[in-house]
Amino acid sequence: MLTALPEILQWMKERTDFLGGLRPVYEPMVVRPKNWTTPYDGGYLSSDIKPLRLVKRGSKAYFETLEKADMPVVYEAVNAIRNTAWQINTWVLEVMQTFRDNRIQAGEMPLKDGIPLPEKPFDIETNPQAQLKYRREANEVYLINTANRSKRAHFEIILDIARRYAQYKKFYQPHQLDFRGRVYAVSPLSCQGSDTTKALLRFANGKPLESEGWKWLAVHGAGLIGNDKVSFEDRVNFILDNEDVILAIAENPYDNRQWFGEIGGYEVDKLWQFLAWCKDWEGFVKYGEAYVSKIPIAMDGSCSGLQHYSAILKDEKVGAMVNLLQGDKPSDVYAMVAEEVLKAVNHDLENGTVDELKLVKDKPKFVEGTKSLAAQWLEFGINRKVTKRAVMTLCYGSK
Repeated sequence: MLTALPEILQWMKERTDFLGGLRPVYEPMVVRPKNWTTPYDGGYLSSDIKPLRLVKRGSKAYFETLEKADMPVVYEAVNAIRNTAWQINTWVLEVMQTFRDNRIQAGEMPLKDGIPLPEKPFDIETNPQAQLKYRREANEVYLINTANRSKRAHFEIILDIARRYAQYKKFYQPHQLDFRGRVYAVSPLSCQGSDTTKALLRFANGKPLESEGWKWLAVHGAGLIGNDKVSFEDRVNFILDNEDVILAIAENPYDNRQWFGEIGGYEVDKLWQFLAWCKDWEGFVKYGEAYVSKIPIAMDGSCSGLQHYSAILKDEKVGAMVNLLQGDKPSDVYAMVAEEVLKAVNHDLENGTVDELKLVKDKPKFVEGTKSLAAQWLEFGINRKVTKRAVMTLCYGSK
């Protein structure tokens, strides 16, 4: 009789506990979800799953109002989205699985077991300084692994769903609204997920690229690299200029790892989506305009809050900043604000208006030897990423 050692039993228990939380309640469907015709009747067919509501949260009075509301456009829109058939990009899944199993860090994909602890110094028992140094380094790694634990669990959930649904030619995503009216898939494997999640998905029903489609595919690829602040024509030319690198990645992403870093002077922004795109571009190069592409092309607004305000007020100045007016290349309102902030900070630094100023107990007090607020900001760096959150949320009432 074969008997498991206590260590094996303990390992099995821990693994079972871990995997028990990985199977989400709401998953994709291999048949079409039910249409929404009321706030209560859409989504899953099975009565074993807790029924969905059209809106995630709301009081009884709110749903009574929804029941009486005439909103055919809302129902039509949500039903159109949930009727869209998806499939797993098996090529990306294979690459992702290989990198995961071999503990290769790639983009935001977390390492399977976290970052390994640093090697202990040989004289750790006798050298207090080496012991202290090791403890500090090990503690830093421990804190990072603890912080990333939920990310690893979420990634394992996504990978598990992708492996199980890879066998299906098509599947569907039930959707519902949040309190603002935004539409979300209820499954964690959705096109609204992280870079790794989006890369695993493609449309089940593709379309031939034809004479114009391949250009939009190129524009999408340039955006994934981070080259999205130039004209559409320049973006297409950028892809054509770097086609050799792109095709090499598509042929062998394991040895050709340019997708980990820079291509043509631009840092790859969405690493795994770019990898999926490279394979699609390879298909276009092989088969031309007749190639059937299944890659979703990302189209985004430019600070939609300001777009709405400038449209309502017919403000041409702000409208131009958020691309409501024609231009040779896209405007970037976040970069414009960053530029103005930088001017203000440099003015403060040169004129000494906040030089050596530090707040102590809510009272201004000059402290010798301290850096000014302006100097600290310049040292930190002011760019569009710094200003984006404040500018984007200003229209929604943030302070």
